[in-house]
Amino acid sequence: MDIIYNKAFALLAVKVSGYMLESVSSELQNDKEIVLAAVSASCYLEDVSIELRNDKDVVLAAVNHSGYALEYASMELRNDKEVVLAAIENDAGAIRLASSELKSDKETVLAAVSNDGSMLKCVSTALRDDKEVVLAAVENCGDALKYASSKLQNDKEVVLAAFKQSKDSFHYIGEELQKDEGFIAELTALIE
Repeated sequence: MDIIYNKAFALLAVKVSGYMLESVSSELQNDKEIVLAAVSASCYLEDVSIELRNDKDVVLAAVNHSGYALEYASMELRNDKEVVLAAIENDAGAIRLASSELKSDKETVLAAVSNDGSMLKCVSTALRDDKEVVLAAVENCGDALKYASSKLQNDKEVVLAAFKQSKDSFHYIGEELQKDEGFIAELTALIE
């Protein structure tokens, strides 16, 4: 298709398919209304100007469509809690793309691991040692126990929650609990 210079036609095109943003003139690619329509339809931020990758409205529209659009957001917005939480709500894996600061933010991390416990591997070491965070992770992905601190791999409540969710989590039970015959009997009773 030829390059589109007419704003009304460009707006129609990006509403039909956000990927049509590639076919509009460079001037219209910097038009916020057109870009918002495009990212709301299906366009990832990779096709958006650097200036608009730093526009919170544009980035929110994109991450509401795909959490992974966060990859193309400005560093400033990858450190914006509202934007990152919106991305995580769409896809918990978006935590991988968040700033280090937000990977250490308990509320942000809880949002991610509550939806996909395996995202525990992407968060700060300190939060891998936070019982509330680790419990949230293992309750929906028992194998997330693998990413917990050794202290929590030896915590009976955490290990029990992980084991109830996935028997395969036994691979990650800490050494202290592996030697606790009473606890091993408790786990064995769960599978008999």
